[in-house]
Amino acid sequence: MTNTPETPTIPLIDNPLAPDIYADGLTGFFVVGNSLRMTLESVRANYTKAGAPPVRVVVGRLNMQIDRAEDLAKSILNLVAQHKAQASAPAPQGTPTVN
Repeated sequence: MTNTPETPTIPLIDNPLAPDIYADGLTGFFVVGNSLRMTLESVRANYTKAGAPPVRVVVGRLNMQIDRAEDLAKSILNLVAQHKAQASAPAPQGTPTVN
């Protein structure tokens, strides 16, 4: 993601203890003022009783200013496009190797 005009001079401090959140999907989103609020979900096993079906569980909420959310969306779409282009590129020619 590229820096916006307001952020290039603000240093980034990496926090190795920041949690990683895995989400299977986006439950929904809405706008309050200038903030986009998104709710993330993950499918989990339901161990409350035998044979119970999996359940969808909220695993996090992400709130971002609209312009920053737009930057994030554009960055994600660019990354997906690059990934698709690399995946559809022909395999390099040469001697195959086994890793």
